[in-house]
Amino acid sequence: MSAELTASVTPPRALIFDWDDTITNNWWRVLLSMNKTLAQLGHPEWTDEEALRRLGPSARDLFPAVFGQERAQEASDLYYSFIDELKGEGPRICDGAVEAVKALAETPLYLAVLSNKRADALRAEVALVGLSDCFSCIVGAGDAAEDKPGRAAVEKALESSQGIVPGRDVWFIGDSHIDMQCAHFNGLTAVLVETKPPPEEMLEDFYPHLRFTGCKDLSSHIFKTFFQDFDLPFLQSRCT
Repeated sequence: MSAELTASVTPPRALIFDWDDTITNNWWRVLLSMNKTLAQLGHPEWTDEEALRRLGPSARDLFPAVFGQERAQEASDLYYSFIDELKGEGPRICDGAVEAVKALAETPLYLAVLSNKRADALRAEVALVGLSDCFSCIVGAGDAAEDKPGRAAVEKALESSQGIVPGRDVWFIGDSHIDMQCAHFNGLTAVLVETKPPPEEMLEDFYPHLRFTGCKDLSSHIFKTFFQDFDLPFLQSRCT
């Protein structure tokens, strides 16, 4: 962990997690499908660096900007057809992420997912990795009037919390510049997990308040700092 501002960061009441490349490793699938879509529609493919800069918004926000409004739906249909072709491999899990979420779900913290992944695919994947019961709300693209980083998406993710509103006691945890934008736009604590860090210049205006190598590292920090009395095997293995 980068121990930035640790002492001054507001303790969390809620944790909102991004999904792709925060809990599951789906970057390879997203990049391959996007480049197939670009090639099919006569655009040059993106390098890893360009993709890191441009991917992150939902399809309804990204595709009109890339392909034009008139071809956005065609691009979306192509992209999701390529994504669906790769479903057979199943999700790859980021190291320790499932165990970390299950441990955090034993605390009084409110846990939710907010992703720009297609909503039906998101909920199916959360169920597939056995985490549906760990989250009070799972919000994907199209579930709210705005997708991430919009405020409506954040409010949707918190709607089952019985009174928690966007603020510093809500930690937004993700791997991309869009996740950090979402935290800053909505007054949340921005937590970067460095599974595939964006270029540093993209974080200058949306800097992370905390940085971790992954969800496992994040979970360990939360328990050591805020829940020292919890006795969980996962934590014992991390903290000894």
